[in-house]
Amino acid sequence: MLSSPSEQFRGQATPFGDTSYFIAPTDPRDQWRSRAVKVAERDRGRLKVTELVMSESITTVGAHCGAKPARQLYEFFLDSTEILYTTPDVFDEAMDDHTRFDGALSVSDGVTVVGMARSKDLYVVSFGSDFDKVRGIHRTS
Repeated sequence: MLSSPSEQFRGQATPFGDTSYFIAPTDPRDQWRSRAVKVAERDRGRLKVTELVMSESITTVGAHCGAKPARQLYEFFLDSTEILYTTPDVFDEAMDDHTRFDGALSVSDGVTVVGMARSKDLYVVSFGSDFDKVRGIHRTS
């Protein structure tokens, strides 16, 4: 049985949301849709997102589902998440991670990892396995 991020991380720091978590519920063709809908229905907690995750998610939803669902997702981010904005020093650290993993960790995921490390919130809701490469990160899906 899937648990929501708020249930799984109860007593823990605020989890980060990954692009895959936000795209899947909005795209009927997404392979993770049914799992994401179950998780989203149970999730009552607030997530953190980076502006890159926000941008990737909105862009992908817009391309696959149209502008209206993309706009709804944008409004969800503004109303229901804590958005972390990227600075040049965060990009530098993310590029170090991108290089360390020989490109297997995207720059966007690297920015999330930096945000997680700086905030000491080492939990992420994601359907991708990229975060599994990073020691100390805990992923749920």
